[in-house]
Amino acid sequence: MLCKFAGDPKIGDLLSYLTCLIVKSFIPIIFAIAIVAFVWGVLQFFIFGAGEEAKREKGKQFIVWGLVALAVMLSVLGLVRILGNTFGILPRGSPTSPGGGDDFLDSPLDIPCPPGAICEKDPVNV
Repeated sequence: MLCKFAGDPKIGDLLSYLTCLIVKSFIPIIFAIAIVAFVWGVLQFFIFGAGEEAKREKGKQFIVWGLVALAVMLSVLGLVRILGNTFGILPRGSPTSPGGGDDFLDSPLDIPCPPGAICEKDPVNV
């Protein structure tokens, strides 16, 4: 999950590296912060603020804004995927690419074809 910088850097390599850093580092951190805010709001609303209306209201605000942040980020990732698929510009290994964000998905998976089935990449049945 590391971003690699080419040995002989060009401006395109620099932009690709910066994009990789943003996609693989910054975006997951922002998602984590939004999830923590939501969970903190739930804890404040139901557990810590059970008897105090002010704490319950504060917890409700954390819940609402945590959900709003998650919805906005998921919508933006969806739009990025739609545009990337439309124009064919998604980098392999990005969370919005068809292969996902895991490095092990950057290479083809060795999933055996079930007996009797016709698989696309099965050299016997092609």
